[in-house]
Amino acid sequence: MESPIITLDELPSDVLIYILSHVSFRDIVSCCHQCQRLRSLCSDELLWRGQCKCVWLCDSVEGGSSWKHQFMNMYKEFGKYVNCYRRIKHSWNQIEKYLKEKCPMIYGSLKEGTTEAELAAVEEKMGATLPADLKCSYRIRNGQKLSTTNGLLGNMVISSHYRTEILLPIETAAEAYLVRCPPIQSKLIIPGDCLSSYRGRLVEIRSSISTLTDSPSRYPYACVLCQASGSGGCKNFTDWLGSYADDLERDLFPVVGGAILKFPYVDDCVETTGSFTVRVATCFLPELSSIHPPHFFFTYRITMSMRIDAPVSEICRLYTRHWFITDADGKEETVTGPGVVGEYPVMRPGTRCRWISCTTINTTQGSMRGFFTMKNLKTGEPLQIGCPTFHMQTPELETAAERQSRVTQKDSGHRVTVQAE
Repeated sequence: MESPIITLDELPSDVLIYILSHVSFRDIVSCCHQCQRLRSLCSDELLWRGQCKCVWLCDSVEGGSSWKHQFMNMYKEFGKYVNCYRRIKHSWNQIEKYLKEKCPMIYGSLKEGTTEAELAAVEEKMGATLPADLKCSYRIRNGQKLSTTNGLLGNMVISSHYRTEILLPIETAAEAYLVRCPPIQSKLIIPGDCLSSYRGRLVEIRSSISTLTDSPSRYPYACVLCQASGSGGCKNFTDWLGSYADDLERDLFPVVGGAILKFPYVDDCVETTGSFTVRVATCFLPELSSIHPPHFFFTYRITMSMRIDAPVSEICRLYTRHWFITDADGKEETVTGPGVVGEYPVMRPGTRCRWISCTTINTTQGSMRGFFTMKNLKTGEPLQIGCPTFHMQTPELETAAERQSRVTQKDSGHRVTVQAE
């Protein structure tokens, strides 16, 4: 006996709506033109609510309009970015949630999104077509206010040197791109290969020290190309933004005083000696480094902690530090000195002590290992606490002269279409 054939008209509306809830908004629009019944069903509010959440990550309707109108309004604003909007918006949602909870001042420095007209003006001024994902991000958030003191992309404080990395508004970044030097006293890291490879990022670095140039200290505010921290393997802006948002969400960077410190935690860079644990995180400072002569400046942040259940009899004071610094050529330097950054911390059960110091090497990569000599406050006996081997490596670097030479060779004199590699 043959099964009865059920036509579309015989299917219950609930079943049809359920089927439509599993197709794309483009398919829903196409169904609207098939018949009057489908056209009516395709206006179902629950259907468009699901589409708003799926495509635009909308959880509420603005201005009391319907979900369908909400979708259409979003499409008018961001329709050209529909293929990348969801990932970009999700990353910004992660970043904003993180900033609201831990860095409210940085959150307050974020600017509202730019307009299509402003983006078009920037592209016309630059003579380049920016990638869609980059423009989509700037439509959502147009960087940070230049008056802010804490950058979204990290901060660094060591001795008298202070650096903050600010996500630049698109108009400021474009001006710096055109003149190869920021219009304000700062340094700019911009995506490599005329904004195409995203080996760097649109960011302002405020600092009083000269940047990494062909000759040290000659061009105090020149542009530098530098790989984005933690962005290895990212092929486009969408991947980089998502990677950075994920790093923030999993607390990869320490936050001190509402500022994100540029010291990414490394899970395996830890060593435990008895009741004591030492962790290390490093950061490269291009503005204090030079290529000719080779001089690469690294900072490192050490966290020494003592177990809360450790016996009181193990209370001790740090007296000396011992370092073995090895560069890429195998040359080793030994450094020994009293205390750490001029202090002699006392370690008690539950104590956690942190400090930031620095070193320089003549190669683009190297490593450090060492130990700290402690003295028991009760018995006077010495104790050696090991420090894990930590590695220092510069990101991919390119001087202003090298960049200019490469761009000149590639430039055909025509309008450039910028695409991610």
